[in-house]
Amino acid sequence: MELSSIINLQHIVKTYSPQLLALDNVSVSVLAQEFIGLTGGNGSGKSTLLKIIAGQLKPNQGKAEVFQRDAFKHASQLTREIGYISQDWALDPEMNGKALLYYFAALYGLNSTTAKQRIEALITEFDMQPFIARRVSTYSGGQMQRLHLAIGVIHQPKLLLLDEPSNSLDPSAKVFLWDFLKAYRQLGNTVLVVSHDLDCVQQYCSRVLMFEQGRIIADDTPMQLIQTHSQPVLHIKTADDIANQQALEQGLRQATGAMAIHCTVQTVSLNVSTRG
Repeated sequence: MELSSIINLQHIVKTYSPQLLALDNVSVSVLAQEFIGLTGGNGSGKSTLLKIIAGQLKPNQGKAEVFQRDAFKHASQLTREIGYISQDWALDPEMNGKALLYYFAALYGLNSTTAKQRIEALITEFDMQPFIARRVSTYSGGQMQRLHLAIGVIHQPKLLLLDEPSNSLDPSAKVFLWDFLKAYRQLGNTVLVVSHDLDCVQQYCSRVLMFEQGRIIADDTPMQLIQTHSQPVLHIKTADDIANQQALEQGLRQATGAMAIHCTVQTVSLNVSTRG
């Protein structure tokens, strides 16, 4: 059965100020049931892209559709289909975890019976019984992450978005998190996760988007990216002239047969084979 595209981004541009370009003409589609890792340096555009998909930010240019609807215009309707777990989520430190779960269940429109069933199931699945009745201010990093994850999936969204979910987690908490995401994807859901943990991205994700300076510079399976980027890379500095840069790129393709050529401002990069 052919899977449909549930995310369609076309020529997305997002600026925070005239001097700060967060996303630069980004286009990408995501199929149902993909598990995608978004990697790249700080400030490369990963988190901004996730917020646009979640309907929290409006792009300055381009089209962002999720489940065939405008992500920003229809953000309130899409809330029940999207779970978004942010690295800068602020929860009331004086509330206990169980009260917060009921609060978010109500926000997502769950009736009391369904809310109770799902909350009890999540408390058991995430092994939160020892701490769920305590104030959130007393939680460890791993405990807080389990609560965040439970909140993000309490309404059983078909699309789950996570921004740096494994930051500051100990090894066992990290394994629990990634194993859960793998299992959640296997239930027929789609998962997008921003992460600097390249080992976990390689092990768990079916596809990787690499970001640099607001652009997607690579989009492939983890194995293919490893094979591609394990080769030496030659960086050629160019004048700030688009026409000359394009001519250089074309000449390099013709002379070397290289397809893995990437252009940024004043730089042309190509993979160099060590054979022959």
